Amino acid sequence: MGMPPPTEANHVIFEHIVDGLLRALRPLLSPAGEAKLRELGLDPNGKLNPAYPAQVWASAVKICAADAFPGLSPLEGQRQVAVRTVDVFTGGVLGTAMFSLLRLLGPDRTIGRMTRNLRSGSNYVETRSTQIEPHHYEIWINDVSGVPGFYKGMLERGLDLVGAQGIRIELAEQVEPACTYRVSWQG
Repeated sequence: MGMPPPTEANHVIFEHIVDGLLRALRPLLSPAGEAKLRELGLDPNGKLNPAYPAQVWASAVKICAADAFPGLSPLEGQRQVAVRTVDVFTGGVLGTAMFSLLRLLGPDRTIGRMTRNLRSGSNYVETRSTQIEPHHYEIWINDVSGVPGFYKGMLERGLDLVGAQGIRIELAEQVEPACTYRVSWQG
């Protein structure tokens, strides 16, 4: 008998994702931003736990976005945080291996593996993708933890790294905690 499905109370983000976030944003954070992260239980310069509640991680994304990108909207700030986090993740062992495989598969097949890929960083994220036409999808994510801009940026940077050109991503619908994105790129 397997583990029961995660509930919102036990949704967690794994250490390597939190580490990537902190390593990507630490150089951009003010002392006040770092203090807010420590209040959450995330010391930007300290040892991390194996996993964190999803809401702690989401709060950290919001703090980083507001502190590092104060002139941007929350959605755009979250997107910027994600782009930097993905770049740090792809430099690590797990990210290097994952993106090497995904580059071989290409953008369309990467979309089909999205739940598996996102599960490397959490215990709860599920996705569904519907192809509208070639290189044009609707992607539903069951829980974006209140940071839809982060997932937008993650999709954008991830697709860029696997070879998609001319990427367009729109937030199509958000029904908390889920979000649907329209994703397309040039063939």
